[in-house]
Amino acid sequence: MCHLFDFEMNTGGGFNRGLDVTVPEPLPTDHPLLTLDNCTIFPHIGSADEYARHQMAQICVDNLLNFFSGKPMVHQLKIDNA
Repeated sequence: MCHLFDFEMNTGGGFNRGLDVTVPEPLPTDHPLLTLDNCTIFPHIGSADEYARHQMAQICVDNLLNFFSGKPMVHQLKIDNA
């Protein structure tokens, strides 16, 4: 898949991309994606400022408390088997 993405990025199309996950992570310093003007690569945790980290920690605490109290977890994903 990465090869298709690399090809598409190099063939134009007039689009810009922003990536926050790469394989491997981090990319080697000589990776072709790092040379493209239409691609910006952010650190995987680039959006996790201090406030966001505090909120994530609070969700973890709330999930633990809810689990041991028999309550549903915060932001619980419900998957139908149908």
